[in-house]
Amino acid sequence: MAKKKGTNRFVMLLLVLVVLVGAALLLVDPFGWLKPSEEEQAKADPNLRVLCDFGKDAITALQITKPGEQSFKLELKNGKWLLTQGGKTYRANQERVDKFLEDLPGLKSEGLATDKPDKYATFEVDKPKAITLEIFTGKPEPAVQLAIGKADTSYQSAFVRLGGGKEVYRASRNVKALVGFAFNDYRTKKPWAFDPALLTEITVRPPTGKDAPLTFTKKDQYWKTPDGANANQNMLSELAKKISELSINQFMDQPDEKLVKLAGVAPSLIFKAPDGEYKLTVGAKESTNYYIADQDGLVYQMGEYYLKPYTELDFAKLTFDDTKAEQAKAAGGAKEEVKPDEGVKSDIKSDSEETPPKSVAGGGKPPKGGK
Repeated sequence: MAKKKGTNRFVMLLLVLVVLVGAALLLVDPFGWLKPSEEEQAKADPNLRVLCDFGKDAITALQITKPGEQSFKLELKNGKWLLTQGGKTYRANQERVDKFLEDLPGLKSEGLATDKPDKYATFEVDKPKAITLEIFTGKPEPAVQLAIGKADTSYQSAFVRLGGGKEVYRASRNVKALVGFAFNDYRTKKPWAFDPALLTEITVRPPTGKDAPLTFTKKDQYWKTPDGANANQNMLSELAKKISELSINQFMDQPDEKLVKLAGVAPSLIFKAPDGEYKLTVGAKESTNYYIADQDGLVYQMGEYYLKPYTELDFAKLTFDDTKAEQAKAAGGAKEEVKPDEGVKSDIKSDSEETPPKSVAGGGKPPKGGK
């Protein structure tokens, strides 16, 4: 009988615990079970609405117009984002593009700020101050047009007008931070941003200009010299990696040829990839900067230090077959490995014993002064 009472008491306590946990879940609603859907919210409050009802893959172009300035457009063409203005095209800054693609899809209104035109200036959505953002999704006409005003005091959202509507909404993200940069900030500073692993060919003109350029091709995962022998894999791979990461110092949109000295100069480096060719041409040096050009013929300034992977390149060593050295090293390492066995004295020393360092050449002799 006592056992039955104890069981009943345990069941009662368990039921009370379940009720309390259920009540807490309903109060906190961590899974959003009680949260109204977007449709229900819109019906309850028309000012809570989705402003950009599409995914990032649907966005094909973005046009930005600032008061008193010429419009410019970010546009996806053949898998690459380009920046155009006044008939000129540049490669886009992918980091800036990615922020648009991250923040615009599903952009919502979090409430109405005003619907009175005389209040537009307060939120900077009037013509003298608003920045117009047009979002295209594959059609000639924009899918959405936003007049973007100032950010709110938290800098987590911004005030916007949708199309020609009179309502000023508080957006769910600070879209002012997307459009507030200068034109050149949307241009890439890394015009050679290729994937080194996908390269199929590298042409190198010697920095000294005394020798003919060499073209290396990749075959069976190895870089080959023009005569089909293995090239210096490490040097070519490191060169490609460093050039792909180069960032320019300054745009030179109206270069003085007498100063830059790039006219008629053959490319210093050419990298072939599935998405095209990437060229780097080195011109004159001024103080601690070089003038250089890319595959599109655009001219930049780059610091001397950052161009060292090319200017200090040991051209003669590019044809050295380092695969044999790597294979020999691997084979030698396997031979030197000794496994201790029962009844056999092991040559492997414990961590507590002093081990003389080997020379850099790997000959096993300690440097002078070693034990």
